[in-house]
Amino acid sequence: MIRLFSRTLDGFPLALFALLFFSCTTSLADTDICKIVILKPSVWVKRDGKANELALHDGIQRSDSITTTNNGLVDMQFEDGTTISLGSNTSMSMMEFINDVSNPSFFVDVSKGLLRTITGKMVKMNPDGFKVAAPMATIGIRGSTVSVRIEKGQRGRPPPIVGRHTPPSANTTANVSITTTTTVYVEQTSQQVIVNGVDVPSGFKYIVYSGAPGSPGVPGRLEQITEQDREALMREFASDPTLPDLEKIAYPLQPDVVK
Repeated sequence: MIRLFSRTLDGFPLALFALLFFSCTTSLADTDICKIVILKPSVWVKRDGKANELALHDGIQRSDSITTTNNGLVDMQFEDGTTISLGSNTSMSMMEFINDVSNPSFFVDVSKGLLRTITGKMVKMNPDGFKVAAPMATIGIRGSTVSVRIEKGQRGRPPPIVGRHTPPSANTTANVSITTTTTVYVEQTSQQVIVNGVDVPSGFKYIVYSGAPGSPGVPGRLEQITEQDREALMREFASDPTLPDLEKIAYPLQPDVVK
């Protein structure tokens, strides 16, 4: 764990301070922040401009980008107990991870596919420090089980909008070509999940659409999570019959590679 101190450096040689600072930041960049505990090939990491296939028990570092293939699945556990699971055809980038008792923070960006997170101790120390970014959605998580799905290529008229957002009157009757849909599923929470400023309660999902190029974006809508939603999430994360259910994937007793 890295502790950051703020202290006056009276009389401390500037050159030596710069050397120590550089050494500390270099070490920080090379530190593993989580380990892979479940893996179904293939899963790739892009680090320092190079792509390599990941294996079970490999470490993930700050600024890594993770991508799963058509059949890939990966489960990562962080130092504070946070779990991130990625379904197939998913891309996620680590933007920030600071596991410091005074001001911890966690920030990932998922650009496509399906991500699920079960938050750890970090949100208890800093409820505002855990964030997930997705196309058209910024998600603040304060202690929850949350899934984020990004789908592309859909077309049609969006359903009626529910919640605090009111679409412009010009959009209420016109057909809209949907290019990207981001759905945030709040499966379980005792705290808060905020999506684009909207408080999404436990058992609900928030859906955000983007319009076709050149057209205005479509505001989000709030809906209750259905049993079909839950079954679909379970199938996608536990796509192989040898995998345990989703709760066991999050905290496996004996993680192993799925053949």
